[in-house]
Order: sequence, then structure tokens, then C-alpha cells
Amino acid sequence: MKKKYDYFLKQLLTFMCIVLTSTLSYAQTISPTSFSKIVFFGDSLSDNGNLYYYLLGFLPKSPPYYQGRFTNGPAWSEFVDQYYLNKNSVQAVNYAVGGQTAILHNPTGGFLPYTLTMSLDSYLLHTVLRDRSDTLFIIWVGANDYLPGFSNLDQLSTNVIDAIKATIDSLIYHGGKSFLVINLPDLAKTPFAKTTAYEADLKAATTVHNLKLDAAITELQNGHKGINIDLFNSNKLLTDFMENTEYYNNKYNTHVSNTTEPCWKGGYTLANANNKITEETIARQIDNHLHSKMFTNAKTNHLDSGAIAHFIASNPALLESYKVSENENTGLKRCIDPDAYVFWDGVHPSAVLHMMVSKNIIEFIDQHYTPANPGG
Repeated sequence: MKKKYDYFLKQLLTFMCIVLTSTLSYAQTISPTSFSKIVFFGDSLSDNGNLYYYLLGFLPKSPPYYQGRFTNGPAWSEFVDQYYLNKNSVQAVNYAVGGQTAILHNPTGGFLPYTLTMSLDSYLLHTVLRDRSDTLFIIWVGANDYLPGFSNLDQLSTNVIDAIKATIDSLIYHGGKSFLVINLPDLAKTPFAKTTAYEADLKAATTVHNLKLDAAITELQNGHKGINIDLFNSNKLLTDFMENTEYYNNKYNTHVSNTTEPCWKGGYTLANANNKITEETIARQIDNHLHSKMFTNAKTNHLDSGAIAHFIASNPALLESYKVSENENTGLKRCIDPDAYVFWDGVHPSAVLHMMVSKNIIEFIDQHYTPANPGG
């Protein structure tokens, strides 16, 4: 254990030096850039139903999840979308996919896991010859790269940050001028982390990832004059929320009281001796789901149940959602008042947290960017 923390301390010192030496250049004043479109890239934290649509309604099961979102209500990205649509007629497109990673991890059969590069390629393909200078790109990804565990944090975090940086570089090359990048909340604070043997590793991963991301954003901003790239600190926001819950309850007229347990208390403990989850079990249920739907769409012919099952079983965020759905099948129920909880399941925040995050991100956007139609 001491070796882990010595390594962790070494990482902190190294990257703090990087950040501190670039602070002055990062603090330069950037004129707010205007936007009339928003594009979201990310994972289940931002997904507005994309994976649910792609898997033909298999995951996350709705209910108990809300209409294919990985929570019990709209995602924060949808609140942001609706706010700027109603106020400034800004159109938004969401490319976030539940389970998405920044880098490719052991692909199976060519079907998922879905990566940030795949989302980028899809976006560029669908916007050929379009002006991208008036688009605000919002990127929040990385958690799924660390949640399954890792052996070399330094190399993994470098690869993840390089992938995010490469995505921004590519979008700049293709005309993008406005970027909002969100860092990771503390993964060690999730109920899922409390049930694993590597809670300290997830703490270290969050810290190292965020320090490297901060340095990468500084480098990008300094290397691309006239491009607006800002970092939203979700880690600071959510940590502050959990430590000063009553302050935020008063501010947003909420009543959150449980900051450590999930609303679905059995969501991350289903896999026991009598209910062991295997890829074969998941694959069989996927096949049954597809047959029960009796889809005639040719899309179903391209779905590989074994590959999907492997993707779900190897991705903690998706597996948590699968377990919650299975708990509902066994008669277990969610908590009486989900709005009193920070976490909906073992990994994902509740709808009330999504609402709170969206309000803070909207405030941040208003401070750093300008809608092309300010009057609405």
C-alpha cells in the first residue's frame, strides 16, 4: 500500500510542476467566442439515450432507468440543450454513448467498446462541408478507462489525455473554435468504488487524470491563438456539494441527504453465489430481448449478442445498470425518494445531481462563451 501512495505522490509532484509552470500563460484573457450549435461527446454521464437506441432498448432498462438515460431523469446535457434552445434557439446534437472510453480497450468482434474517436468520426462524417466555427464542443470522457482497474496508471492516463487532446486538435483542424472540457469527478467517492479493492487506485486515477488534463488544456490554449478552450472542474463542484450539501440544497431548493449510498442499494451487490452474472447469461437475455421485439429492421442482423455481452460485462458503469435492471426483475425496489440521493446506482448520479450540474455548467458557459443569438 505504501508503494502505491509513494507512486501517487510522485505523480502529483511531477504534474503539479507542469501545471504551475504554465499557470501564467493559461490565465491569459480569451475573448468569448460565439456559438449557435452545441455538440456533446462523452459517456453514460452525458448519454441522452444513444446506447439504449443502439441496443434496441436492452440497456439501460427503462424503467427503472428514465427513457434510456443512465439515471432516473433527464441527463445534464439535456438540461443544457433545452436551456439554450429555449433562450437562444441553439441547436444541440449529442454523440455521447454509455460505456464510451477515450481509448480502445480489447475490442471484440469489431462491435464496441465505443471510443471517443468513433464519435468524432461519426460527427465529422455527418457534418461534411458544414461550418463548425459556430459550434461549442463539450467533452466529458475518461471514467470508463479507469473504472475496470489498471496496471500502469501513468501510461494509461497519458493515453487517455492524448486521445482527448487529439480529438480537440482534429476538431480545430476541421474548423472548431469553441471547446468546453470537463474533468473527472472523484471516482473513489462512488458506491461502486467502496465495493472494490482498488478504491485508492481510483482516487489516484482521478487526481492524475485531472492534473494531466489541466496541463493539456493549457498546452492547447497556448498553441492555438483565437481558439477558446476552457476547463470545467466537475471534481471540485461535486466534492464541494458532498461536503456542503445543505448550502446547495438551499441554493437549488433540493433536499439531498444521502451522499454515500445509491438509491438502488442492491444495484452493485447482485453478483453473489446464487445470482452470478456471466457473459453467457447476458448474451442469452439479449437474444431473448431481440426475439421478443420481433424487429424486422435489418439493423438487428448486425447485433452480435456475444460481443455486446462482453462489452457490458467488462464495463463497470454498464454492468451496474444491468444489475439494477436484474434487481427489479427479482422484486427489489428503488429507494422511496431518489431526490434525496447523490447516486442513482453504484456509479451514476441521480437526476437531481444532473440538474444541479447542468445549472453550474450553464453558468460557466454564459461566463466564457456567447450564444450567437443572445436575445433568444
